[in-house]
Amino acid sequence: MELRCVYGSEHSPDVVYVYDDWYAVDGASIVNLASDKTDWQHGIDVEMVEDVDCFTWSDPIHSLQELIKAVES
Repeated sequence: MELRCVYGSEHSPDVVYVYDDWYAVDGASIVNLASDKTDWQHGIDVEMVEDVDCFTWSDPIHSLQELIKAVES
């Protein structure tokens, strides 16, 4: 899914891509795994999401398809 989000201390608006509780903010190369209790919804503050794992992908992620490719690789 693709949701509107905010991040950082300035609550900057952006887009977050979510696949099977893995997520990445648009343009990031860090992919995080959220706890399964995360309530994904438009406007979510990604700084408040409880992460249980993460990895760094080789390229910035700019779409849901790119996130899926990173997670499944």
